[in-house]
Amino acid sequence: MAITSVKVNTFVKPFNETAQADTQLSISNYYGFQPLKTGNRAPYFHHPVTQTLFPKNNNHRSLSRLKYTKPVVLIFRPIFHNDADIQRLFLESLQADINVMGGELMTVTNASIRDLLANLQQDNRLHIFSDKENNISTQYGLYNAENPVTDWLSGIEGDISLPAFYIINPNGKIVYHYIDYNFRTYGYDNIYGQLFIRQLLTNVYQNAQKLKEKLN
Repeated sequence: MAITSVKVNTFVKPFNETAQADTQLSISNYYGFQPLKTGNRAPYFHHPVTQTLFPKNNNHRSLSRLKYTKPVVLIFRPIFHNDADIQRLFLESLQADINVMGGELMTVTNASIRDLLANLQQDNRLHIFSDKENNISTQYGLYNAENPVTDWLSGIEGDISLPAFYIINPNGKIVYHYIDYNFRTYGYDNIYGQLFIRQLLTNVYQNAQKLKEKLN
């Protein structure tokens, strides 16, 4: 499974031209997909420990373990294992920034645990869920077995979900979303220069501060 040269659908704005996440509401049913968006309730999933890759001595086994603590940034990154080093560096950098802002990063990928262990440094501190059968991405509306992404975009191989970025508050509400309909987040070297990343980090900080105020 790999991404070669993706044929971009011109009806979908690239993420560096998207002013706000909510502007994507007009294409909420694009490709026939109906992904969860800002304002929706996020389904909390559970995975056995054999399907998760976490830092050593970390006992988290599900997203629900982080309820009532801090905002969770949940991102879906299909084909993670094909360019593991690049993806690992990006995720480690993003995780560091999210932690500083008061949040927690968790990643969902269709790579198997075997592939992840073979391609990632085992001492990394990334929180990763293996979703090889696309069960989690289906819950979030990012995958439809009867309507594969490959029917819409050329240059993409494999049975994969749409990439997406979510911020989920401890009460289970999605407070920010970015759905990458054209796999743009895989085609830019400087993803940190893009508007949606700045929006993401700002929203993590704002929601973390609100949570602190409630607890004080």
